[in-house]
Amino acid sequence: MDKKDSLFLKLMKKGWPVLCGAVMVAVIVLVVILCKDTLGSSKPVIDLADNNTEIETAAEIDDIEDIDIDDGEVPLGGDPFGTLPTIRNFGAKGDGKTDDSKALKEYIKSGCTTLLFPKGTYNLGNAQIDLPSYISIVGESAETTVLKNININAPYGLSLTNLCCDGGTERTIRCAGTSRITGNVMFNVMPVGAQNVSYFSCIFRNCDYVSIAKHNISNSENKFMSNIVLDCKFYNIGRVAIYHILDIDYGYYARNSFDKIGSSSILSGELAAIKLGDTTTNSTCSLKEGLISNNTFSNLISGDDVENSKHSIACNFITVQGLKVVIDNNSFENLLGYGDDRESVYTKVRYLTVSNNTITNGGFGEGYICNKGARHADAYAEIINNTITGEYGIGIRNYGAGRIANNTINIFGARSAICCNKMEEGTSAKLTIENNTITVGNKMPIIAGSTPSTYQRGYIIQIESLNCPVEVLGNTVKTGTGDVKFKTSLRVGNVSNNVSICKNNIHNELSGGIEITAGTALEASNKNISVAVNENKLECYGQLVNITFKHSAALASTRQFTVKNNTLTPLSSTKYGIIISSGTGNNDSLVFEGTTSAKLFTSNVVYANVPNVEKNTK
Repeated sequence: MDKKDSLFLKLMKKGWPVLCGAVMVAVIVLVVILCKDTLGSSKPVIDLADNNTEIETAAEIDDIEDIDIDDGEVPLGGDPFGTLPTIRNFGAKGDGKTDDSKALKEYIKSGCTTLLFPKGTYNLGNAQIDLPSYISIVGESAETTVLKNININAPYGLSLTNLCCDGGTERTIRCAGTSRITGNVMFNVMPVGAQNVSYFSCIFRNCDYVSIAKHNISNSENKFMSNIVLDCKFYNIGRVAIYHILDIDYGYYARNSFDKIGSSSILSGELAAIKLGDTTTNSTCSLKEGLISNNTFSNLISGDDVENSKHSIACNFITVQGLKVVIDNNSFENLLGYGDDRESVYTKVRYLTVSNNTITNGGFGEGYICNKGARHADAYAEIINNTITGEYGIGIRNYGAGRIANNTINIFGARSAICCNKMEEGTSAKLTIENNTITVGNKMPIIAGSTPSTYQRGYIIQIESLNCPVEVLGNTVKTGTGDVKFKTSLRVGNVSNNVSICKNNIHNELSGGIEITAGTALEASNKNISVAVNENKLECYGQLVNITFKHSAALASTRQFTVKNNTLTPLSSTKYGIIISSGTGNNDSLVFEGTTSAKLFTSNVVYANVPNVEKNTK
């Protein structure tokens, strides 16, 4: 993965949220002073695609973090809109009872492309409102300006600022039947051509979808040039808050909160706070470059009837398909309900960074964080510095190469803590799992309503069928007491490339230590690989180290096994500390030295069919 972030992402990480707020305020001030409809052009409110002026100037500053920009509200006097025409000039009452949709239509017909709403509650009566061009809708504040019963089509782009947008039905996250789900959409932002959609400092509530945009196969040019959601609050959303499954050049979603998504009555379909690109069909619709940062996500619920065997699928706080995406410094809590496919973060991203997030009870599915790559040989994920805590589930699952490092995982009823699988297209990079701290319980909660095999124990760390080099370094793994065993602590299965397992500290009171097996692809090849198991401290029940290459390799191959300076403490009666079986018909070698044990075995090491052995045991 290219370690250099693009200029766009650098600005997002360092100072762009503040600049976005400043630009937003400046836009409102210009509207008040100049009384012009400049915001009605087809250009975005914040032109992220323009790399020639403001962005380059910002990039020239040595340390953008040192800039002190006050992004608070700018006082605009007693009347925030001065003498500018507002919706009240077209007959709107703003009393919450009168149908103000006719007034809004007249306002639009006047040619204004910046629509101003003074404080009040504007009932739009669910009447369909069609916006004929790019429109900006601005309120006094999200606390005092309410648009209710909204049904707006915005095919040419849309900007919302300082508004409370209410779907019109007070909802509860727990309800009988399907009373919560009506399918209403407040903003249909299906674009004609390339458009921009931005939400600033708004509240969205009481609807099934806040905004929807879907890819149109008959119009390959329909996309978002930019999609910005900043400082907004979403709650009581029946299905998906942001449902944008089309191409997006630049996406920025920061400092938002999402709460009470879904319903206990939902047994099928999709639920999400943010859904970008199409992860269900592996289509080309994707987010080209994006940042999802400093948001809070809580209480997404579906199908909590434990007796019902049909449960919701694709339940995620975030689901993204994209090229280059950073998900950083977010908080996730309580992905609730029963069923198999629920993950806090679910991605199919080619170059992914998931960092500094906190996830509590993040769902039972393929992982609290699950990345399936993007079916490219160079796909790479960095999943680092996250804190994951929960009652059951998988902590992190990644398909393909990457770096999983410095995470803290504490899941009482974990199926696995870290699980890595191969990509469909293979990979040319390396997988590194290092310096993670893992604590798992040995009791499995009984979860009704799903496939029983889904809840079987796996391996605490499992790496399966990768054809790239694998390093597992410096991890700390600890299990509690209980009555449900993991299959073993660490497994690297179906090996077809170099493996290095070093300096790990594993304490497992009911299961074994390290298991490495060769894959069938290695059997028919002359590939030379190395397997190193060095300087680990293992306190385990059962077999401590088992390296089994059952398949014969051609005589020309040389597979080198190195087992050095491990400290072994068996917690059960075990005849051998280390077993190495290399198959037949090979020219393999073993270097074995320095291994000590707190309890003597019959033999520290036993090996079979390894013709070249150098041994120096203690």
